[in-house]
This record gives sequence, structure tokens and C-alpha cells, in this order.
Amino acid sequence: MPRALRVARSGDTPTTDRNFAPGLAVGAHEGLRRPQRVDSDQLGESGPKNSILKRSNCTSVAAIRPPPRASHPLARITSLGSQGELWSPSVAVCHKGTGAPIRDLGMGAAGMADAPGVVALTGGRMTEGVVRVGNSVRRPAKESSEFVAALLKVFEHQGFDGAPRYHGQADGMDILSYRPGDVPARFQLWTDEQVAAAGRLLRSMHDATRGSELAGRSQIVCHRDAAPNNAVFVDGLDGLPVAFIDFDGASPGSPLEDLGYACWTWCVASKRGDQVERQADQVRILADAYGLQGPERGVLVDAIIEQQARNARFWAEVEASGTASAGPDAIAQSIVWSRRELAFVVANREVFEAALV
Repeated sequence: MPRALRVARSGDTPTTDRNFAPGLAVGAHEGLRRPQRVDSDQLGESGPKNSILKRSNCTSVAAIRPPPRASHPLARITSLGSQGELWSPSVAVCHKGTGAPIRDLGMGAAGMADAPGVVALTGGRMTEGVVRVGNSVRRPAKESSEFVAALLKVFEHQGFDGAPRYHGQADGMDILSYRPGDVPARFQLWTDEQVAAAGRLLRSMHDATRGSELAGRSQIVCHRDAAPNNAVFVDGLDGLPVAFIDFDGASPGSPLEDLGYACWTWCVASKRGDQVERQADQVRILADAYGLQGPERGVLVDAIIEQQARNARFWAEVEASGTASAGPDAIAQSIVWSRRELAFVVANREVFEAALV
């Protein structure tokens, strides 16, 4: 889902500075921002629940001090290094120098974005009010917050380090660790090594949830959006993906659901239709790295097609809900693009299936 240049809604100024663009702290960046795009022709190709991360190095992060709530079940002391300290889930962000709590000044979660040392993560389509404070990311709590918190705790307990850590809540904000690295601003061609790394990362994530209470009767907990735009790369975008972010849509399911979606978003693009054999080969590489075998391997192409159809439905449901900041034209283009991708895979089904044999 290649993506064009994005613009933040605050001033509609294109963001191209690499020092600011590729690491927007969301979800782990958890709570990723969903930006608008300049190139409307490619708008649909930015993915279903995609996002762009922007990185900003904070040098004067606000001090974070708690009211006394030691009895709170989530209370803890967590070091954020030299950029600030998180003492408990109930915190007051204070102006550096004055010590005046921001919320006492009537700023609240919305006003926090204007406080010294607090970086507002703007330009979103799905989640408003996400900020970075030092080594943490703050995002408004949602209905999914409880499940996401439990999932991130499972990852931590199982030793899976390819996801952000959960540090509690404060004033209606989820607090998560910040994962340094780069998140692609647009989809592109990936090397075989990068595709294989994505497959291994996905398998490790799935294995961490097998048999867990969160998975319930399902095999695993699915990410539901394990695309390149939700992956953190180390050593620049020429490096390897080492973590996934933005677990808002996570829920119990089948590995094939995430695999079909990952194979599509990491390997397949209808606009490069003259490279179908190469795309099919990368689908095989991702499946091999994941360790997909047996009957499930035989229906992987079906899983890709299913996810493409679900993506079209997703955008239709978003529009019907009235909650999207993207306009009707943008959503319509996303639906058209998803259907075009589906038609491409269906038309070349034999090529993709032959590569998996």
C-alpha cells in the first residue's frame, strides 16, 4: 500500500524532514496517527488501518510528578531515563521550571500538546490527542485499551520484545514505551531479507499468545494490521523490521488471517503487475520464514484474497460509522484500491499458488 507525502492538519504543511518524519511515537508508538495524504491518486493505497510515525528528539521534557496514589493497583516506579520520570499511572505533567501542573492550568489531555517538552503527534485519521513525553507515548484510552494492555503484558511475560511495553494509565491516557527506529512513510519494494524478517517477527508474536487466556478458543491473538507501516525498522529503512506497533485492532483469530494480510502488504502490489513472479516468490519467502506448512500453506492465497475483501469492507464500515476524519472520496478510493488488489491476485492465482508448492 504505497503512500504519498502526508500533511498534518495543523497548517497543512508537508512533512518531509527525515529527522522528524519516520518515527512518530504511536502505539509504541501505540496509537499511531493516521495522516492525510497529498497525492489523492495514491490515497487508497495507503492501507486499511495504516499510519505514519514521526520521530522527534525531545531535549526539554516536562517533569512528571504523581499525586500520592500508592494504593493504585497499577502504581509503580518506572524510569524514563534523563528525559523524565514516570512515578505512577496517576501523574501530573508540569511545566519545566515553574513546576505548575498542566492539568491545574486547565490544559488537560488536549492542552498537554502545547506544554514544553511534550510533542503532539498530529495529522491523524483515527486517534486524536496522541503525544510523546520523553521515552513514553500517551494516547487517549479507548474501548480496546484493556485488551491491548493485557496483550502487551503477555508479550512482556513471554519475552517477546517486538512490541511496546505497557506502563499503565493516567488521566484517561494509555502510557506506553517509545520504540526508537524508523517506520516507513510509504510502502515500497522490500528485500528478501526484510520480508523474511517480517515473517519471523510475525511468528514470534503469534507464538507468544498461543494458549493464552486472551486467545481463548482461537489459535492465537492476531495483530490485524501487521503491515510495513506498523513495523519499526532499525538502521533506517534499509535495515530489518524488529517490532510491530498499533495493536488497537488486535483480537483472537487464526494465524492465516495475519499471514494473508502480511503477505499482501509486504509482497503484493497490483501497480507492479509486470513483476508478479517476483511478488509470488516473496510470498513464499515470508511463508517459509514464518514456518507455514501443511494444509494451511495450500490456502494462503485464499487468505490473501480474504483480507483484501475485508479491507474494502472495513473502509465501508468506517464511513458508515461516521467516525473517520478521512472524507468520503478518500474512503471510496481506498475501497476501489482494495478491490483492484483483490482482482490482481485472483487473476494471477496460479502464479502465487505455484510458488508455494
